[in-house]
Amino acid sequence: MLKFNWVYLLLTVFVWTAATSWTQQSDNQTQEKIEIDPFKLTIVTRNYSMHLFEGDSKYILTENKLQIINVSSIGEVETLLISQPLKPSTTLQIFSKMNLDIFDDFYDNSHLVTTSGQAIVIEYEKKDHKKKIFIHCYYSKHLAIMAHLFNELIPAQYKIDLCHI
Repeated sequence: MLKFNWVYLLLTVFVWTAATSWTQQSDNQTQEKIEIDPFKLTIVTRNYSMHLFEGDSKYILTENKLQIINVSSIGEVETLLISQPLKPSTTLQIFSKMNLDIFDDFYDNSHLVTTSGQAIVIEYEKKDHKKKIFIHCYYSKHLAIMAHLFNELIPAQYKIDLCHI
């Protein structure tokens, strides 16, 4: 018959409690250390083939909130789909620190008609600075990375199609 080892049990409970407490303190300290400058990132996506039926999708991301809006093609009526507060995160910190000046203002696939395919407008505001980028049926590796980070904050059914960015 096996003897029950009280010392082993107490030691295990102590280590588990200490580890749990340390992890929670570490998470709280990480959230406190994250500095996020005020910013506003607006992304509008339009699929020209479905625009009449679906309208545009408008995403507004700030340092503390995410909104997703459907803009109808008739009358430009806006319907709020999601509005949710966001906790500080390294993803938000990246968006608050990024510099979009390295990108051109316009990316276009000249082989396609401007009123076909997918169009995306990215507008970034921080302090006194604004940058607007228009993308039409064009792939950019660096913009795709930004869109991938953005999609981490978005619910699955509203994610941006990365094939066109």
